[in-house]
Amino acid sequence: MVAGAEIGFDAPAVAVNLRVFSDIFLRLIKTIVAPLILATLVTGIAGHGDLKGVGPAMGIKSLIYFEVVTTLALVIGLAAINLSHAGVGLSLASSTSAPEGVTAPAPTRWQDFLLHVFPENIAKSSPRVRFCRSPSLPSSSASRSPRWTRKNALPYSASSKACLR
Repeated sequence: MVAGAEIGFDAPAVAVNLRVFSDIFLRLIKTIVAPLILATLVTGIAGHGDLKGVGPAMGIKSLIYFEVVTTLALVIGLAAINLSHAGVGLSLASSTSAPEGVTAPAPTRWQDFLLHVFPENIAKSSPRVRFCRSPSLPSSSASRSPRWTRKNALPYSASSKACLR
């Protein structure tokens, strides 16, 4: 962090180009948070050993504590938004309408390529495979269902109605 602050102070133009490394760091942090919390909870529950010795009073106290702290966090968040009026006056362009002329996407920079190597969260790190029925296949008869295999699968497209999800 000190090195990043020093580079930002001495050479701001270079620091702007190194932003990809801070984005990678944040993605890695977001990827590890959920499994770390889950592992902590599982370890804490498993560490009690004899749950009968803990008793129902501890469970009720834990539930009440969870509810109170969650409600307090929601109240703080609502108060902060209502006091700061964050987002007021912000107008976002609607992306539902298709543009008149479809243009080619901007070329991928090395920073974008490197950034997309690292997942945003643990769920996005697993591969997503979607199979679509090939339009060249004959429609299935009522007596048998169509076969979905890799040979007759197409890449997923938003316009395809035959995709399995």
